[in-house]
Amino acid sequence: MPRVRNFFRQRTLPLLMVSIFLTACTVTPVYMAELGTREFARHEDLKGKLSNAIIDEEGDMLTLSVRAVAEGRTQEAEQFYLQGYQNPNFGPEIKAIALHQIAMIYKSSYNADRDYQKAINYLNRIVNEFPQSRGAEYAQVQIAKIKTLQANPISLTPAEKLAEWELTAVNLQSKYDQLDQDMNPLSRRAVVKNRTAEALELYTLVYNESGMPADFRAAALYQKALILVNREESGPNDRHVALLTLRQIISEFPKTRYRKGVERHINDLLNRDRETLKSSQQG
Repeated sequence: MPRVRNFFRQRTLPLLMVSIFLTACTVTPVYMAELGTREFARHEDLKGKLSNAIIDEEGDMLTLSVRAVAEGRTQEAEQFYLQGYQNPNFGPEIKAIALHQIAMIYKSSYNADRDYQKAINYLNRIVNEFPQSRGAEYAQVQIAKIKTLQANPISLTPAEKLAEWELTAVNLQSKYDQLDQDMNPLSRRAVVKNRTAEALELYTLVYNESGMPADFRAAALYQKALILVNREESGPNDRHVALLTLRQIISEFPKTRYRKGVERHINDLLNRDRETLKSSQQG
């Protein structure tokens, strides 16, 4: 499937969880030249707003899924995730996530190819094929939500929905701006929307999946640590666990590309602890 490979720019790595850690498409100079500087800026601004709106609506969507909706590539993303679902190296939890992502793409209010019945069909496959997985529990919740949407369908087009979202997005932007820039969209949305438990569980599943490349497992631990430090209710215990998690990355994945960021955050946490101790002694 060359079109799928070209779109997601991955040829040799396992086919599913790259989506968690990707941020945005690489833009070629030729594309910029063809589109024009001003038009390109407007295009990127619109795509950025659309991506934020998609994530804001559905925090369970991975970055690759958000891109697929924002760029009108539902079918390509579907085939991509199905390859992950069919990968014999992945366990039931990861395969369930692959099917769940397809369902969330078809459910999205911002998807011109929205199809509630297809979404339900994929969620039912999770329940039937992986009944003991955590994914099956989430699938049942989503099935109920989508059936409600079927009974009361959204009347707005994706463009109208985006315009509606923009009216309320201003209040949230300051919260996003305050978060650590190393956090990916899923982690950022989890913190802003107070849904960190689900995100932490997802990253744990990725780390525990032996079929994942080492760098992805390291990234999962990194995102866990960043959530623990950045979430609103973060306390001394969260920072302690985050520090242990960051050190775990250095120990288990010494060659990861995240090493510099990990080391920087370890130093930040240690300095914060020193300042806290100093303040308490002075008090």
